Amino acid sequence: MKPRHLFWGLVSGLAVLSISACSREEMKEQNVSDVQGYISVQLAGPAVRPSTRTVAGENGTEAGTEVQNKISSIQILLCAPGTGAVQFSHTLDAGNLIPIAGNGVKTKPIKVQTGTFEVYVIANPGTHTLSAGDDVNDYVISSITEAGMKGSYAADNTFLMFNECNGNGADDVKGSAITITEANGLENPATCNVIKLDRLAAQIRSQASADGGGDGKVTANVGSQLPSLTSATLVGFRLLNGATKTNLQQHWTKAVSEQGATFEWDNVLVTPVMSYGTNAGGSEFYNALTDFRSVVKNDSEVYSEAKDLYASIPAYNGETGAIFCMENHPSTTEIARYGNTTGLIYQFKATVTGSDNLAGENSFYCYNNEYFATLAALAAKYPQAFAAAIGDDKLAAASAELTTAMASSDVEKSLSDFRVKYNIMVYKNGIMYYTWFIKDKNYIDSSISETDKSYYSVMRNTIYDLTVKSLSRIGTDIPGGWNPNVDPDDPVVNKDVYMVVEAKVNDWVLSTEDIVLE
Repeated sequence: MKPRHLFWGLVSGLAVLSISACSREEMKEQNVSDVQGYISVQLAGPAVRPSTRTVAGENGTEAGTEVQNKISSIQILLCAPGTGAVQFSHTLDAGNLIPIAGNGVKTKPIKVQTGTFEVYVIANPGTHTLSAGDDVNDYVISSITEAGMKGSYAADNTFLMFNECNGNGADDVKGSAITITEANGLENPATCNVIKLDRLAAQIRSQASADGGGDGKVTANVGSQLPSLTSATLVGFRLLNGATKTNLQQHWTKAVSEQGATFEWDNVLVTPVMSYGTNAGGSEFYNALTDFRSVVKNDSEVYSEAKDLYASIPAYNGETGAIFCMENHPSTTEIARYGNTTGLIYQFKATVTGSDNLAGENSFYCYNNEYFATLAALAAKYPQAFAAAIGDDKLAAASAELTTAMASSDVEKSLSDFRVKYNIMVYKNGIMYYTWFIKDKNYIDSSISETDKSYYSVMRNTIYDLTVKSLSRIGTDIPGGWNPNVDPDDPVVNKDVYMVVEAKVNDWVLSTEDIVLE
């Protein structure tokens, strides 16, 4: 089955379209003097979609909200048949769009050039308007940032949208065919097939709850590691590895020539090639692990820095807003890489009975892969751990150092110094980090032999709904842990992620998944 992540919720609830129209004078200025025909273009709303419009997966679909569906402007592109080359473009604001039955929308008759074309539409184009000679099929949007997603591409009332493209062969990349003649006057405009639009953005939502209530409290099955860690509550989460480039038109293939890869799936999402790196992250992805941590070690595995840089986390309250990003699929010889696979970094706060609270309330420690609620318990089992402390009472000296670090004007720098001096993981204030890389659950192929037939990707016009159900292991004290040198050719497997997550993908297409961090 092929994913067809379409935009059902395109114009849901559009009783009135607040779109300011071009004046007749403006329309004349847009067109050349030999204009002799009119066209009218219809964009699909949810009620006029054919029932086979998508293979949505078992999670179905979810209608978009009014601000996610609104079309505030459009650019109509008339392209040379079969090439995607723009011949003429027409940008429409204001009253040039009218609602139709079934929550669709169509343009008023537009005066255009005569000829045979393929029609493409960009909704809410912002700065991404194309000109004559541009290639629709190969147009790449670049320099995408987290702020840009919030302020432009996925902002209320201005979600960027484009013709759907589901990877169903050569015809799928074509626009909607139209022939315009002199006979197509104002009362008889030429028309084409209904154009169905996808939002370019993917939407990621997450909650945490042992019983599905979204209260943030999860089951912590970590008694074998630290019995005194009795519970954990979600503090918040942030996007990891956001793509800085995306194709205006969705691309699909079986073989990715740029990466030398051939996949078993009939179609694989292809995104623009972006530089990938080590586990620290690729240079062309925003919110890479290097934005959340700083780890330095030499070839002898001796650390000189293990610093937590995680900041600006939105507080979790059970209804934390969605994160929007552009679609991303690591098209490499391996299915995915740590440095460029999109996911989330979760921050949980543990409750630890008997904590010494030296690194804040509920603080605890890890040494030699064992966990301790107090430095005293650690020293009792591993007296040599504090050998570098100055003074006869090594434990007292180390405890004093940690207290001083917590009072420092640069706590993270001072804690990093303490961590690397004693090679101890310090869970300040009981904070634990977990990383979850996202798989699209809708794209499956019956010819694939694996039990899990989905692959690591986020796709446009899809909601990734993730619910953390439980934690089966203790997380890391800094985002992603201390090891920055994981082989970037290793496939991404959530073997180092220690929680259970339930996810569902949603008019928006839904991709749902339960996650156990283990």
